[in-house]
Amino acid sequence: MPERESNLQAAFKVARRAKLSDIFVTEITAKRHGKLDGKLQPVLTDEYSIASQDESNLVILCRHNLEAASADTPIAEIRIDLNLVYDLAAGDPIDEAEVSAFANANGAYNSWPFVREMFNSLTLRLGLPAFVLPTLLLVSPKPTPIVVHGEPTVEEVKRVPKEE
Repeated sequence: MPERESNLQAAFKVARRAKLSDIFVTEITAKRHGKLDGKLQPVLTDEYSIASQDESNLVILCRHNLEAASADTPIAEIRIDLNLVYDLAAGDPIDEAEVSAFANANGAYNSWPFVREMFNSLTLRLGLPAFVLPTLLLVSPKPTPIVVHGEPTVEEVKRVPKEE
C-alpha cells in the first residue's frame, strides 16, 4: 500500500472519533522590512504537531509561516500559530503514528480557512498587496499562481511542507 494511502487510513482511525470543538490563536507575528519593489515572492511553510492529548481530548498546534520577498529581498514575515481542540469519543487506543497522521491531514484542513483570512488581512495591514492563500491540496504541492480580483499578483507560491 502506498505511504500516502496508509497515512490517510491512519488519520481516518482518529478522525472517526474526533469532533472539532474549538479553534484559537496562540501567537501571531507580522513584520515588514523595506519597500515593495515589484511582485511579492511568497514562500509558505506549515507544521502540525500534537500539543496535548489524553483519552478524551486532542490539541493540535498548527504553525503557518509566510515569508515574502520583493526583487529577491526579504520584505515581510508572518507567523500564525493556532490550536485546534478535538473531543475524542471513547474507543480503542490510538497510537502515535495515527495521531500524527491525523494532525498533518486535519490540522491543515481545519486551520486553512482561518489562516487564509489572517494572511490576507495582515499583508494588507503591512501595506502589501493582499495575499490569497491558495486552495489546500492534500497531494503533492506544485507552485500555484495567486490571483486577487482576477489578476495574477505573484509569479508563484511555494508551499514547503514539514519534512518527516
